[in-house]
Amino acid sequence: MRSLKIKSAMLMLVSMVLLTITLILISYSYYNTNEFKFQEANARDALLTAEELLELKCPGPWQIKGGDLYKGQVVINNNFVIVDYIQRVTEAMCVVMMNNSCVATSVLDKGGCNRALNMDTYPLKQGTLKTLDAGRCYLERTEIMDQMYQTAYKPIANGDGQIIGLLYVGVQLDNIPFYEPLKMMGITGVTLALLMALVTIYSVNRSFSKPLQEVINRMQEVKVNRTAHPLPLNGGGGIKELSQAFNQMLAAIAGGQQKNHAIEAQTSHKHQQTADNQDIDISDSLTEEAADEWIAKMLGANADEDNLPKGLSFITLRQVVLFFMENRGNDITAESASNYLSLSKVTVRRYFNFLEEHELVEIEQRYGAVGRPLKIYTLIE
Repeated sequence: MRSLKIKSAMLMLVSMVLLTITLILISYSYYNTNEFKFQEANARDALLTAEELLELKCPGPWQIKGGDLYKGQVVINNNFVIVDYIQRVTEAMCVVMMNNSCVATSVLDKGGCNRALNMDTYPLKQGTLKTLDAGRCYLERTEIMDQMYQTAYKPIANGDGQIIGLLYVGVQLDNIPFYEPLKMMGITGVTLALLMALVTIYSVNRSFSKPLQEVINRMQEVKVNRTAHPLPLNGGGGIKELSQAFNQMLAAIAGGQQKNHAIEAQTSHKHQQTADNQDIDISDSLTEEAADEWIAKMLGANADEDNLPKGLSFITLRQVVLFFMENRGNDITAESASNYLSLSKVTVRRYFNFLEEHELVEIEQRYGAVGRPLKIYTLIE
């Protein structure tokens, strides 16, 4: 009994832990996917806001004059005021590039004193400036100055539609290892699983193990004393039914005479059933003999197994004839014979056609409102 309790507890504990791990992995996958989409949406919004702020502060088209990049009449080269303003509003770093050089950025270099104007600081994973599509927003995660960013960038085109630069923003991501949320969820989930397992073990022990132990003790008492007190009908998981069966066993032991009468009645019933089965067998045999006589009389030599058409069996033919005899006066169709004999309609029709070819059945065609006429067969005797 102790081994059963330990195995049950271990099984429940392992099941709870596996279920918890599965739920944690599903939750983490859902969380990670939604977090990724949320960060992309933030970067896209920051890029749109940066475009609107540039249009507000520097109205006019983008253009290159005298080797400098202009937005309207405002020069953008080394214009750190505008990119810092965009960063304060959007909380995203902002970079403006002209052709293949960085002309303004809100990012400081590693020393923290100068602007990080080196183009290698801002990698473009989806191509170079010449291969990007004008008007398209590009999204990607990249590392800038040892910090992960969700970036969004869009090519800058002049009034003629020619790409002359790039507007680039990045939302800083938390430097939290990917497994940190998973670890927290795992600790919480395993703790809850352990608590649920303990509660389940306690509940099972109360409603199953203790009542089962009581049943075992009473059965041992019956083994020694041939009697015992009845069990209370409580407990779960089949214990109530087991207690009821135990009480019935006690009642049977106490009423030995009633048990003997029950055995005698049961034996008498079996004898009667055996006699009935023998009568049925005799009746079936006589019926089969009648069918055999009819077949021999009506078909003669054609009734032999060797003379039947290929694919027809004498035993099945006898079943078909028996069906006709047992259903005299009823409307017999190929479908009704198929259902009764558990044969396919195709097989039944082959035997019906055989009897029809030898003019041993009469056929009546009944027409309904729609569809084909219904063939009713009658055996000629």
